[in-house]
Amino acid sequence: LILASCGGAELWTKTQERYFQSQSQKRPFLSVVGAVIRQDFGTFVQSTDPAKWQETLAILSTYGKSDEFPQLCTELGDLLESAGDHSSASLCYMCSLSLDKAVKYWRTQLMAQISAIGGAIDLLALHEFVVKTSVFLQAVGSTAELSPEDAAIFTKYSEKLAEQGLLVSAAKYCKGDSTESKILRDRLYRSRASPKCLAAMGGTPPEFPYMLQDVKQSRAPVNTKRQTTQRGYRKQASSTVSSISSQREFAQEQVYGAQQQYAQQPAAAPVPSDALPAGWMELQDPNSGR
Repeated sequence: LILASCGGAELWTKTQERYFQSQSQKRPFLSVVGAVIRQDFGTFVQSTDPAKWQETLAILSTYGKSDEFPQLCTELGDLLESAGDHSSASLCYMCSLSLDKAVKYWRTQLMAQISAIGGAIDLLALHEFVVKTSVFLQAVGSTAELSPEDAAIFTKYSEKLAEQGLLVSAAKYCKGDSTESKILRDRLYRSRASPKCLAAMGGTPPEFPYMLQDVKQSRAPVNTKRQTTQRGYRKQASSTVSSISSQREFAQEQVYGAQQQYAQQPAAAPVPSDALPAGWMELQDPNSGR
C-alpha cells in the first residue's frame, strides 16, 4: 500500500481493493473500513451477516450519506425479512420511513392475534395497531397514505369508537376511500357532533356516499287493442247517457206543461152552506120568527 501510494491514484485504488479482498477473511473489520473508504454501503449491506444487523445499522447511521440512508435501511430490512426476522426488519423499515413495509408487519401481528381468539375483534390489539400506525404517519408526513388494507382496519376502529359514542375520535381515525369509510364519514358529518366531527376531518365536508337517481315514473307501452276496446265502451256509454238525458228532458217538459195548464184554470167560487158546525143548536127568535 505504501509503494502503491507513490504510483498515482489509479494504482493506489487498485492495490487498496486487492488488499481488502485478500485480508477481509482474516480481519473482518476491514470490510467495514473498505465500505467506509469507498462509500460502497450497498455491497456491504448485501454481504453482511443478518445476525449482526444492529452493527450494520449503526455503521449506516454513522457513515452513510443522508440521501442514501433510507434506501440502505430498506435493503437491510429486505435482507432480514428474507432471513425470517420480521420484527427486526420492521425496525429497519421504520428507519427508512417506509410506511407500507413497516405497517405490514404490525398488520400481520394483528391478524395473528385475531385468529388466535377465533376471529373476533381484539379491541386492545386493534387499538395498539392504530396508535403505532398513527404515530408513524405523523413521522412520515401528511403526504403519506395508508394502503387499502390498513385503511379498512382504521375504518373498523372508527366504527367501534362510534358505537361507544366517541364520534369526534371516530371522525379523526376514519380513513380510506372505501364505500364503508365514506358511509361512516357521512354519518359522522350528519351526527349531533357535526361541527366537531367536521373539524376532525380537516374542515372539508365528506363526499356523499350514495348516487342520486331520478325516480320519475316511466310510461308503459301503449296497447292498441286495449285502447280500441276502451274507445268502443266509451262510445256505447256516451250514447246511453245521451238517451237518458233526452228522456229526462222530455219528462221535465211534460211536468212543466201540466203545471202551466193547472195555473191557468180559474179558481172555483166558494159554495154557501146552511149547515151548522158540529155541536151547535139552532134556536128561533119568538119576535121575528127567525
